[in-house]
Amino acid sequence: MTTATVEKQTSSLCEEPSYDSDRQIAIVKFKKGGTYEYPMSPGDFEAFHSAPSFGRFFHANRSLFADGKKITDSRDGQAVEPS
Repeated sequence: MTTATVEKQTSSLCEEPSYDSDRQIAIVKFKKGGTYEYPMSPGDFEAFHSAPSFGRFFHANRSLFADGKKITDSRDGQAVEPS
């Protein structure tokens, strides 16, 4: 698995956006809790992490984040049990 962590601006939305290029998955850890995986092309991830604001990009491009999967719960980092 190849991942890249974004070294970027401080964000009120998320802490650690990263990208798994092997699986083409964006990994977003939200400050209010939970880590999610989003299927995303490299170009879309580049647009996300180069945006001046993660939050504005996220809300303006909701369709890119519609198929997200929660992988950890809240701020404790515990894995989510499969349903």
